[in-house]
Amino acid sequence: MENVTFHDHKPDTLSLYDAVVQGLSQQQKSIPPKFFYDKRGSELFDQICQQPEYYLPTVERLMLEQNAAEIADLAGRGRVLIEPGAGSASKVRLLLDALQPSAFVPMDISFEYLKSSATALAEEYPWLSIQAACVDYTHSLPVPEEVPIGPRLLFFPGSSLGNFNKLEACEFLRLVRSTVGRGGMLLIGIDTKKNHGLLNAAYNDAAGLTAEFNLNLLYRVQNELKADLNPDNFAQKPSTIMRRAGLRCI
Repeated sequence: MENVTFHDHKPDTLSLYDAVVQGLSQQQKSIPPKFFYDKRGSELFDQICQQPEYYLPTVERLMLEQNAAEIADLAGRGRVLIEPGAGSASKVRLLLDALQPSAFVPMDISFEYLKSSATALAEEYPWLSIQAACVDYTHSLPVPEEVPIGPRLLFFPGSSLGNFNKLEACEFLRLVRSTVGRGGMLLIGIDTKKNHGLLNAAYNDAAGLTAEFNLNLLYRVQNELKADLNPDNFAQKPSTIMRRAGLRCI
């Protein structure tokens, strides 16, 4: 497609190996959420977002559909639109016609998935200049030089800020500020507190996709690091209500 260009920054700020060694050496075991999003993980997450129990995407899409024109009036049309963690770019589609951006910069950590989703978007919006960047947006937000000079709007939906701890969230927002620059804007999605039952249903969907999404990380560790483990011996805890559910051996 003539209206899409790819920029592979080969993000390697922390390797999967280092993340596993560091994360599993801690008393409270953890691995950064970004490692869930290889091509398979990204595909699974898109399916999770379509499940009836996962309320957040449905509510957010409705809000964007109803308020796209007002958002465009407030932000102004013709801005450079930047979306870290763009994934399939399903939500930004609800804003493109209203915002009429001078360029769109989708960012994702999985180059294969980024290429697939940006190519599809370019076919649907032949008027849109797309500069797709493969980056680890938790550490950098490099905007390609080909992007036109002008005011910027960074779009960060999905309550993804909740994946960071307080320090990481502050650092990311500072990074956003420096990226959008003077006169720049941020359109961000933040969820409110929810009751235990609603969260448990959302992150333990009946189709089992969230469990498969979490277990996919173990398959990555097994395949990419040749780790001596059997992912079939693990299962998601039914009581887990966190966005990145825990695992237990069975």
